[in-house]
Amino acid sequence: MSRAAQWCWLTTCLFCGLLCCVPCTYACPPPEGASNALSTAEAQYVRRQYAELTQTLAELVEPEHCFEDKDALLEAFLLLGVAAHELERSEQAEHYFLSLLRLDPEYQ
Repeated sequence: MSRAAQWCWLTTCLFCGLLCCVPCTYACPPPEGASNALSTAEAQYVRRQYAELTQTLAELVEPEHCFEDKDALLEAFLLLGVAAHELERSEQAEHYFLSLLRLDPEYQ
């Protein structure tokens, strides 16, 4: 469960007084929304805005993949991996790079 979903679940439980704990689900934006997010992330990469890039893309690749195009998903994993590396988050970087290689073992 993503952080956003966990937070939503927690606030729902608190709001309802623990009487109606219903987990929230994250829905992908329409395909053009994911495409726009990828374009935004590419611009953030060029400007070295790695934290912002992570915020832009992370929920679009996990818990589910919101990109219809495999190449776009590969690029998202690559950008997230580089951003995590630059932010010295080695475990996250490894996670994203391994996700990229699981999707395309021949990626270079």
